[in-house]
Amino acid sequence: MTVTEILGSTSLVAATILWLLFGRKFNTVQSSATSVMAAGLMVYGCASMWLNLVNAFVPDPYLVRTTDEFFHIPQAQVYCKNKFAEWDDKITTLPACKFRSYLLSRFLISLGALITRNTVEEACKAGDLRLHNAFALFGVVFCAVYCRHHIEAQHRAISGRQPLQSVSTYSLMTGVNISLFPVLFFFSGLYYTDVVSTLVVLVAYVNHLNRVGRPANGVLNDIYTITLGVSALSLRQTNIFWVVVYMGGLEAVHAVRLLKPKVEDQRCMFKLTEYLEHFTRRSSLGDIHDLPLNLAWPHSESQCPHTNLPSADLQTCASLH
Repeated sequence: MTVTEILGSTSLVAATILWLLFGRKFNTVQSSATSVMAAGLMVYGCASMWLNLVNAFVPDPYLVRTTDEFFHIPQAQVYCKNKFAEWDDKITTLPACKFRSYLLSRFLISLGALITRNTVEEACKAGDLRLHNAFALFGVVFCAVYCRHHIEAQHRAISGRQPLQSVSTYSLMTGVNISLFPVLFFFSGLYYTDVVSTLVVLVAYVNHLNRVGRPANGVLNDIYTITLGVSALSLRQTNIFWVVVYMGGLEAVHAVRLLKPKVEDQRCMFKLTEYLEHFTRRSSLGDIHDLPLNLAWPHSESQCPHTNLPSADLQTCASLH
């Protein structure tokens, strides 16, 4: 029996026991944490079983359109030999995934997790490198559950409802569904960047949710945020959308909302130049008209600019001219 088979079967047994003992009780923090752990172990057990099948039928590096193990595994094995100056020109992604495999292999050997491997080079065989994605999928469950739970807690706080005392079933199933998403789960048995990339992006999102929940953030957290962004980009270049466009945009919106521009009375404006001058100046001060999506319609919030007159009183606005 291989190490992955032992870990996979043990994880499934542990997940079953935890779920039977605590899975039906979501009303306490302790039972919720146990349920999340059970979900993570279940996903890891499934990933280990899938990895065993892949290693049994495809023991050598796999070459298809969706994953180029044929190039990535040899490159990671070169790094495991401490030859960091060598690089395969056929690989278009950055070397973060391979360097991560090197560090993780050394870490697992130091913990004794890979009992039959004595050196980093021996721990970088195809099956061992693929195992890293199963570990990453385990982390995806926890990060996804945390993100959903944090968002639910924010919504309840905004609406004035009672704070959550435990993780909801919806949050738990969100973590399981994301980790078992067919495209993501498929790559958990192969050596590629998808699973680890998803994990790093989720960690960055966890950090973002914590940042916007605080009135201010220190320099160390800013450095940590930048490090997560660079790490995500070094795994997959397409992560530029998630860490720059999406989370960067949310950070910008949060920064604008923290501004408290002085409210001033405004007269009605009818000339285009007056509109442009006024809104440019107010926007530069952070006075942004940020409506909820359900109210963002031309007929619902159209007002005489900054006169607090509803659309029904447009004639009144005109009379003020």
